[in-house]
Amino acid sequence: MDTAVRRITFAFVAALLFLPMDSVSAEDENLFPATAAPAREETLAYKFELKRENTNKGQQGETTKTILRLEHDPGGAVSLLRLDVPFVDKNKSFGGDLASQGLGDIKVRVGVRRIPFWSSVDLSGFVEAIFPTASPKDLGSGMYQVAPGVKFTVPVYPGPGTSSTHDVVTSAEVQQYLSLGGFDGFKNINYTKFDFQLKDVWRKKYWAILKLKPVIDWEQDGRTGGTAEVEIGWFINRRWSLYVSYTNSLPDGNHVPGTCDKRVTLDVAYRF
Repeated sequence: MDTAVRRITFAFVAALLFLPMDSVSAEDENLFPATAAPAREETLAYKFELKRENTNKGQQGETTKTILRLEHDPGGAVSLLRLDVPFVDKNKSFGGDLASQGLGDIKVRVGVRRIPFWSSVDLSGFVEAIFPTASPKDLGSGMYQVAPGVKFTVPVYPGPGTSSTHDVVTSAEVQQYLSLGGFDGFKNINYTKFDFQLKDVWRKKYWAILKLKPVIDWEQDGRTGGTAEVEIGWFINRRWSLYVSYTNSLPDGNHVPGTCDKRVTLDVAYRF
């Protein structure tokens, strides 16, 4: 009981840290590259995504699935309201089976807009809640989870007040996952996930992102792992965009939560 109380207290304090603040930036804190879309897209406050992930040897929650995502930028300090509804293949191999799927764990995320932190570094935050809605239950974690995070963003090129066909930024994010209870027979969750990115948007039309995602699992006494990923995308027009990505585990890196051996992702997004 004491452990559960500590976890709930931590989650409550973390949530308070990310309550909406005064906004000084009009940029959407969505972690996907739509943040770098042309300014005219800011009037399109909603985005729907259809994402297909084919995953090999993924940890629980990181298997082959289809994700329906709806996002909204309500304006002001809150930059992101996100709902993820996953449909997980019961065949958990890389190829999966679209004809045999079940509902996975639904996720909700609330993000706040960037604020200046130090020099050219911006700071933003978010809180994610994960619900054990999977049916059958073994398609999910079986646990209620809270996952607060913070993100630091730094422009690399061309710099303030300079124009270029390329817009390069780097970012560092840390997110803590904690379980707050759930169904019997499922393991507690307590791990920290990092996300380091280098993103280049070319002519406001195409983008490429290199990602490094180390993970520390505190339930395994601090065992580490992680993945590396490359993503390539295209803003087709004002409303449509798509990207493909390839993820591969770091050496001996797919034995902790949030990791896999390899993954291929295809994502199509529509803004309205």
